[in-house]
Amino acid sequence: MSTTDAEVDPAVWNAIAGSSVQIPPRSSRVYYFPQGHLENSSATPIQSYSLFLSRPFILCQVSSVQFLSDDSDQVYAKIHLQHLHPRRPRLRDIGNNSENVQNDFTSYAKILTRSDVNKQYGRFCVPKSCAELIFPWIDVSAEPPTAFQNLIFKDNFNLAWEFRHVYGIRHFLTSGWSSFLNSKKLVAGDSVVFIRKHSTNELFIGIRRSIHADNMGRWNFPLAKREKREKLALEAISLADQGISFDVEYYPRVGTRDFVVSAERVEETLFISKSSGLRVKMAVETELFSKKKWFLGTISATTSPHGGTWIASPWRMLQVYVCAVSIFVTVYYEILVIRL
Repeated sequence: MSTTDAEVDPAVWNAIAGSSVQIPPRSSRVYYFPQGHLENSSATPIQSYSLFLSRPFILCQVSSVQFLSDDSDQVYAKIHLQHLHPRRPRLRDIGNNSENVQNDFTSYAKILTRSDVNKQYGRFCVPKSCAELIFPWIDVSAEPPTAFQNLIFKDNFNLAWEFRHVYGIRHFLTSGWSSFLNSKKLVAGDSVVFIRKHSTNELFIGIRRSIHADNMGRWNFPLAKREKREKLALEAISLADQGISFDVEYYPRVGTRDFVVSAERVEETLFISKSSGLRVKMAVETELFSKKKWFLGTISATTSPHGGTWIASPWRMLQVYVCAVSIFVTVYYEILVIRL
């Protein structure tokens, strides 16, 4: 954690990260996938690493979790893991009210268009559904009629941003938007996430940078961040393989999978028979949706390395054909087998 990073409310963090992200609670049993960690942290093909690991995934216990934001407003989680012997009795997860807390928050994400970031316009076009879902209700029949309201949003660093919400046939954010745009260095393709806490009517705003991955999940990070994150990932993998406690930094990205996964979820999935032709239903999240969308697919192939660093690894072992697109997913990817 850098001195410029900030802790973020877990519910706000989850809203910004996306509904597909699942961070395991403290004291829970999990499996750590080094291969997935490298994919999440580096743009270098994983085949180019000369690693000698005793096993492709490692049973651990979550000691602590921090929900953070870096200096570019990107949220990430710092998870401390301890090696757990397979024969050790199952530990009871610490109960929490995360589901109830999460229900108190509603979020809406929009990808910025060229007009949204055009400094000459100086305004942000708010989708009507976003205004109705997130913004305070306005009595348009009031006398005299009001054509605007001032809204205050808090960012990841608890800084307040005031926007003027102008409404009529269309909704816009005008005053305050240009300052926010310039301060956060937003460009077309980035996403802005609006969040409302119902119990207090507080408003929050978050950012998802438009960093994209190739078909194997590698990210085009700026060079400086890529080198730092790659180094931290390699250090974590080395400690994990030696049975020493270690930290991982997980940056959620739409379209990628978690590499620290509930042990129960992994163990249950490994026993499911997976063969070509099996019809499945997959949960997928994209930047266009704030919620998960389910797609029908068919397993077209199964593959697992027979040698090298990732021998017998279940990471990306299933090739699933979905809507004319063939993708590789992990064995524990959120899949429901369709019983015929």
